[in-house]
Amino acid sequence: MRKRTMFSVIAVTLALATSTAVIAAPQKSDFDRGVIAYRQNDITGSIAAFQKAIETNREDALAQSWLGFILLKQGNSAEAVAPLQKASTLSPKDPEVWNNLGTAYLNIGEAEKSVAAYREALKLRPSSADQLYNLGNAQLSLGKPADAEKTFRQAVASKPKDTSILNNLALSLQQQGKTQEAIATFKAALAIEPNSPSLLLNLGLAQKANRDYAAAQTTLDRATKASKDNYYARVALGEILAGQGKDNDAIAHYKVAASLRPDQFTPHYNLGILYANLGKHKLAVDEFTAAQKIKPADVDTMVNLGWSIYKTGQDDQGISTLKAAVALDGAFVEAHKHLAAAYMTKKDTLATVDSKSEYRDLAIGEWSQVTRLDAKDIVAHINLGNLYWEAKDISKASVEYRAAVALDPKSPQAKLGLGLALVKEGKLDEAISQYNSLINSDAGAKIIAAAYNNLGVAYEQKSESATGAEKSKLIDSARDSYTKALALDKDYKDALYNLGRLPKKS
Repeated sequence: MRKRTMFSVIAVTLALATSTAVIAAPQKSDFDRGVIAYRQNDITGSIAAFQKAIETNREDALAQSWLGFILLKQGNSAEAVAPLQKASTLSPKDPEVWNNLGTAYLNIGEAEKSVAAYREALKLRPSSADQLYNLGNAQLSLGKPADAEKTFRQAVASKPKDTSILNNLALSLQQQGKTQEAIATFKAALAIEPNSPSLLLNLGLAQKANRDYAAAQTTLDRATKASKDNYYARVALGEILAGQGKDNDAIAHYKVAASLRPDQFTPHYNLGILYANLGKHKLAVDEFTAAQKIKPADVDTMVNLGWSIYKTGQDDQGISTLKAAVALDGAFVEAHKHLAAAYMTKKDTLATVDSKSEYRDLAIGEWSQVTRLDAKDIVAHINLGNLYWEAKDISKASVEYRAAVALDPKSPQAKLGLGLALVKEGKLDEAISQYNSLINSDAGAKIIAAAYNNLGVAYEQKSESATGAEKSKLIDSARDSYTKALALDKDYKDALYNLGRLPKKS
């Protein structure tokens, strides 16, 4: 199971330009009424008045400019484009019109047009820090951080203490992989505004990206103190702490993040992962359920939910959810792996031979699908080998164990399984070679004890076709192997039984 990570947050604030004010004539026109309504915060009345002024005279550049500005300020960027375009045609020397048109384009995702409009504004006001800042933001939106860096540096030259410009300069540096410069720039901005939640957040994220987790944790802690509802800082802290194995501390931050933004997927999903890691499967089910409500088609969430349900003891419901995940995305390997594992563990709880056989076949089907999707999945090959061995289909078991050994010649489970299959197939010399190789590895006492025991079985079986001194030598080798198995594991019942069957050495 994997955690979902959060991407860096770009704090972009665009500078709007207020349309040029005019001195009202003694008798108020629609235009005048629009300006007055705006100043009285009557936005609806202001828009209506400017629209009426435009109906009277479509060539009224100021009315078009003001209408576009107010619509933009209200958040209606798409509606603002038309009057601002008209104003730019009627009054092409007005930098505020071009600036606001650039912002409207940027807000609706027309970054190329936005850059062009901001450049027109800068022709008229080349040193305007606000317009340089806006152009830099548009260049960032186009994925041109190097261009944005140059523009932001020009803006900093005009306004060296403007923390918004410094922040976005740092972001342009970070996007180019200039992480150390970005961190230094964030710090320069924080020297001016030490308790800025957004600056602290972005510095912490940069430090995290630089793998300076101690510094990132300190900075992000400061961010949560500067703003208790700093969702992104909480998520980032959760990721850092989880990465350090401090699951309970990570959970505390993710819980706060989930309470701040219950509609966000990441904290619920990662809480589910952490609870599952801690064996708190009922809590994991709750969090994965919440995550699935937010992203119903996320197959990874469905897999984790199904497995967590299964681990709470609700076998059938868990399997049903895992089957739904497989149906949702048949190419998602993890869905097949978890369903196969559920079938295997379910099989071991069943009482009748027929029911065990049914679930074994289901598990074989899922692990086979895993190998079709990923032929290099060694776990799938080993599990298939074990299942075929249990079904007494030795030839298929041998094929799977061989595939696993080919993928990892040092895999103890694969070599042990292959040795068993080879003994059953009567390929005793090859089996003995596999076991000797395993005995001389660092597989661990339990595995090596099993290898010695099985090596003894291979020697015994080989002795059955031998005679005289050769037969005696093979039985001695078997006895020696069982004895060594018991030296590693004195309670090894199979080795005790096998050793007891042999005649004592004369």
